Amino acid sequence: MANDVTSNPWVLDTTGAISSGEVRIDRISWKNATTLNHTVLVVDAAGKTIFEDFASGATYNTSQPIGRFYTGVTVSTLSSGKLYIDIDTKPKRF
Repeated sequence: MANDVTSNPWVLDTTGAISSGEVRIDRISWKNATTLNHTVLVVDAAGKTIFEDFASGATYNTSQPIGRFYTGVTVSTLSSGKLYIDIDTKPKRF
C-alpha cells in the first residue's frame, strides 16, 4: 500500500515527506508495529520531533494527542506498522 493523504486520517506506511505546508495535527496513532524496538519518528520542516515511539513488543499500538500546527510533516522512520495522522481541517483561529 502507498501513503494515502487524500482522506482524514492520513494513512501512512512508508517514509518520506508528506506535506510541506502548514498542518494542524490533532492526533497521531501508530498501529501494528511487528517487533520489539521497532521505531517511528515524525518531524517537521525544521527537523523538530512531532512524534517518536519505540515498540515494546509485537502488535504494538499507541496513540497520542498533538493539537498543534506544524510546517511540513516528514516520516523519517517507520520500521513497521501504519501511522494514522488526524488532521484538523477547520480554519485557523487566532
